[in-house]
Amino acid sequence: MKVRCKYNPIDDIVDQNIRNKLLQNKVDGINLEKNKEYNVYGLTVFKGQMYFLIFPYDDLFIPYTYLTYFFEVIDPRMSKYFRFYSSFDIHEINSKEWIEDKFYYEKILDNYYEEIEKYREYKKLIDTEFPNLRMQLLEIKNNISYFSNQFGNIAGIVNYLNLEKNKWYDVYIEFINPLELYVNYFINDDIDLKSIVDEDMLIMNLKN
Repeated sequence: MKVRCKYNPIDDIVDQNIRNKLLQNKVDGINLEKNKEYNVYGLTVFKGQMYFLIFPYDDLFIPYTYLTYFFEVIDPRMSKYFRFYSSFDIHEINSKEWIEDKFYYEKILDNYYEEIEKYREYKKLIDTEFPNLRMQLLEIKNNISYFSNQFGNIAGIVNYLNLEKNKWYDVYIEFINPLELYVNYFINDDIDLKSIVDEDMLIMNLKN
């Protein structure tokens, strides 16, 4: 799962009910960069509110929880490494070790070597599990290749790619904004194909 910090500070949030709820909890912003994308390593539901577990700093191995109101989900795929725990007052998704040890987070904060290394391995698995998108070539018309991604969006790119119709391709991309992205290359493991996209023909549009 990947999210983008869409609202920060609280004044960016239009919904007055959400703003009031945050203000009641004395939350007026978060220590994350607006419009930056973050991988999600865990989810918690506590007292009727949901939190994402995110690493806010590249140079500090400490994850923090953030209320989901500040984010938009840009990739909803759930990791196969997630484990689920539920009790009367809390519901959690996280690593196997985290779920089985209620003091796991405190151990990370206290620099327990084994717990940190285990969670570092888990973080690496999450970071490398998914390519950005999977795209299926639908048709080529007037030198435009049309694709559908795994979320049902249609995209077009203005050049001819040597790809087979109706096959799925992993696409490595970089978002320009929520609707446009740079495409780096396509990979299909079945036929060991790597197609580099011409640098002059990189922009795709994900708008339906």
